[in-house]
Amino acid sequence: MQSSFFRRLALPAIVVAVLSLAAPLVLPLAASAQDDAAASTAVARIDALSGDVAIQRGDADDTLAAVPNAPVLGADYVTTGPDGRAEVGFDGRSAVRLGENVQIRFAGVDPSDRQLQLAAGTIDLRLFGDTDGRSAIDTPSISVVPRTAGSFRVSVDADGE
Repeated sequence: MQSSFFRRLALPAIVVAVLSLAAPLVLPLAASAQDDAAASTAVARIDALSGDVAIQRGDADDTLAAVPNAPVLGADYVTTGPDGRAEVGFDGRSAVRLGENVQIRFAGVDPSDRQLQLAAGTIDLRLFGDTDGRSAIDTPSISVVPRTAGSFRVSVDADGE
């Protein structure tokens, strides 16, 4: 009777010992998988702003007042008011400046697939390096795809042209 009692105590002790030896091997793999997922999610940031600037998340109906360093994700909308201006930085090599009364959707902010959809207002896309056509600005009437570094100003008037 005593031997079965000790066997019942020994089995959980063995399981605990095996799990404690396996945990250091499994936990770093789980952490690196989370790091890889986080690294693949591109984020732009509000670098500077003045006046009325708002962000609407692509998956929400709420509009939030923008603040410096606020994240801008793919599918997010950014709007500026009559006195609003903002600069959204993608990385150390590119940014877009938003003028007054801008309505823009950041369809993609990943460096390999940067897509901006301008509905109204004037923006200035600044690219400080070779782009290889990885950035595009879509408007209701045309699409602009810069092929070289530079500053590209695009405006959409009240008629959508």
